Amino acid sequence: CSRWREGRPTSPDPWYYSAFSSLALGKAEEFLSHAEKYLALSGKFGPAEVQTSYRMAQTLASRGSFGRAAGIAARCLAFHPTFAEFWCLFGDLYLKQKKYDKARSMYGNAMILGSRRAALDAHPIEIDKYSKYPESMLRLMDEMDRNTGVIVKPER
Repeated sequence: CSRWREGRPTSPDPWYYSAFSSLALGKAEEFLSHAEKYLALSGKFGPAEVQTSYRMAQTLASRGSFGRAAGIAARCLAFHPTFAEFWCLFGDLYLKQKKYDKARSMYGNAMILGSRRAALDAHPIEIDKYSKYPESMLRLMDEMDRNTGVIVKPER
């Protein structure tokens, strides 16, 4: 990948593969750097850019950079508002920050808007995929409520 990047410095392709190679090797900082270069050189925001952005947001969230992760996730949602995984990512971000009411809202959005994807998608997938994770997270939060005695109500 390094030689490929040197030979084609303005092409986004080697940066894309370098980014995901770094991610596969667990090199988060290198992944983020290469992914940013890929997005800058790409000049578009199609499926590959959305996938790269989503993985960047997950990586940033795992490192505690919630604001930056949320900004990237919001861009993904603007591109695909019916993709439940982006709403779940927001739910996960809020859950890590202990903003339980907002997390509940995001998981609820995942179930509602994700269920609409099947009707709009050229390659529909099972709605079950879009409800299992957010439903399990809501159940987990309900269990947390029972164990702590703190009732977390959904945001209105």
